[in-house]
Amino acid sequence: MEKEIAHIHYVFHDLNGYPWWIIHQETNKIRNEMSNVTNSATTTSTENDITTECTLMIPYRGDRGDKLIKSLVNTIKTIDANHKTKLIYTGTKLSSCFNVKDRTAKDHESCLVYKFKCPDCDTSYIGETARRFAERIKDHCGRDHHSHVLTHSLTTGHNVTKEDFTILTKSRQMNNYYMRTTMESLMIKRDKPKLNCQEKSRPLKLFN
Repeated sequence: MEKEIAHIHYVFHDLNGYPWWIIHQETNKIRNEMSNVTNSATTTSTENDITTECTLMIPYRGDRGDKLIKSLVNTIKTIDANHKTKLIYTGTKLSSCFNVKDRTAKDHESCLVYKFKCPDCDTSYIGETARRFAERIKDHCGRDHHSHVLTHSLTTGHNVTKEDFTILTKSRQMNNYYMRTTMESLMIKRDKPKLNCQEKSRPLKLFN
């Protein structure tokens, strides 16, 4: 390499008159690149001689699982003789097989958007509540005298029962009032219920 660099100095400086600083700058780049290639080759050679170890954390699945794991370990050894595989069996949680929690009854759901559909006409109403769904239904069935659903029932004589109320959407994020009222506005915009006096509970600026 040094002989080649000396030849470059002779051709560019002695014969063609290029400045020394340009020649030194470029030849130094060549030296650095060659040095990096040499170091990389040395490091790779050294790393290939080192035994590496991999830890696999897997759930226990009985005799069938043992056979599959042994087959996997043997395959890894065939690919890389310096590679060792360590196995750790994890416990199986009961919840991974089925849901261990009782499903929440409809009456006890909260933080949701709901819809009322009159069984005797096509009138409907959409609302939101952070309380238990059963408590909000009681408001509409007679406890809240400002309820549009109750007003509709008294005016038309149509009977209102809790079976006329359904949950449109619910989630953990809807314990936030802003999220809940925004979702209510989207549902009102979509279904256009007749009993909702307001067009939306929260302005939706994406819509005209």
